[in-house]
Amino acid sequence: MQCRVVGMMGGFPAKDAPCSGYLIEQDGFKLLLDCGSGVAQGLQQYVDINEIDHVVLSHYHYDHYSDVGVMLFARLVNTMLEKADRPLTIYGLESEEMKRRVEEVPHSKFVPYDERSVLQIGPFQVEFQKNIHPVETCAIKVSTDEKSIVYTADTSFTEDLVELAKGTDLLISECSFYEGLDGTSSGHMNAQEVGILAEKSGAKEVLLSHLPHYGDWNDLVVSARAQGNENIRLAEVGLHVKI
Repeated sequence: MQCRVVGMMGGFPAKDAPCSGYLIEQDGFKLLLDCGSGVAQGLQQYVDINEIDHVVLSHYHYDHYSDVGVMLFARLVNTMLEKADRPLTIYGLESEEMKRRVEEVPHSKFVPYDERSVLQIGPFQVEFQKNIHPVETCAIKVSTDEKSIVYTADTSFTEDLVELAKGTDLLISECSFYEGLDGTSSGHMNAQEVGILAEKSGAKEVLLSHLPHYGDWNDLVVSARAQGNENIRLAEVGLHVKI
């Protein structure tokens, strides 16, 4: 099981870093978690875009799904050019509007989920948990018989996250604010809260994601590690984690 960081910026892309996008692979099967601004372009640094047949979205804020439209039209054009021969499947929280937008483009389909869903996508079991965020959002757990990755997406801290991430091999956690700042009203965590999540869950490795556009990111790592789990580092564009 492998994870590639395609992008990790919060809100909007930086000049050299897309918003949220994580490529999960096992035995040649590829699954993309979230598809924010810049992800479709960045993804092609690592794989042929036609190899991505499954995209799971955590929620419908632009920095997490805006490049889905690009992916849909890439599949349409490449199917016409006979470079792709499978539909692109977008998994998202139930939404008639999103279903319409996806399926009005030929060669793509929409599969809805809710917090109770358990999906089998290739070799992966995919589970969800409702978050605290201004729009409906789910954390996502991707697992095989032996390994697991938990992606918090956007959320305030909850004890439910601790249970979801208990003993996970890789925790990809949003870290929108520096220690001392309260992100509760906007549905986000600060570095101290991420560190508490990492320590309580016993996650074997932790990546800080959804990073702010200001300050020294190393301060985020210091604050998070101070809560007890030392296996914490920044998500970086192109970072490859083999689990």
